[in-house]
Amino acid sequence: MTYIHLRFEGRDRQCSNNGKIQLSVRQAAERLGIRPNAAAGAFHELQQKGFIVVTVLGALGVTGEARGPSYELTEYRMPQTTEMTGRRLYKAWKPGADYEVARHPSNNPTGSNGNRNPSRKAGRSCLEKSDV
Repeated sequence: MTYIHLRFEGRDRQCSNNGKIQLSVRQAAERLGIRPNAAAGAFHELQQKGFIVVTVLGALGVTGEARGPSYELTEYRMPQTTEMTGRRLYKAWKPGADYEVARHPSNNPTGSNGNRNPSRKAGRSCLEKSDV
């Protein structure tokens, strides 16, 4: 169902905005009536099987306004190409040979909190007198 909603984001039958199609995980979850984690899983599966490719990762701007990722539907040709059809990566997919899923890089991979717990109090279920 997620693919159908992505397809509806295409402007016309030829999908002239292919590569710029935007549908966030939250929007998909809301439209499908599912949890965001389930919607994210659906996007990952569509990428793994070659139905969609992320062309631009989502981002959070300095003003706090978010922009969802942009997608290419591999079924349709990209507008700026001379090809008559899309790449149709899903036709070459085989079990165990998934395509790579686009992921955001970590925000602080080597910083002071790199691979440590953010607090020495992590894992506790209640405050102690020394915490206040």
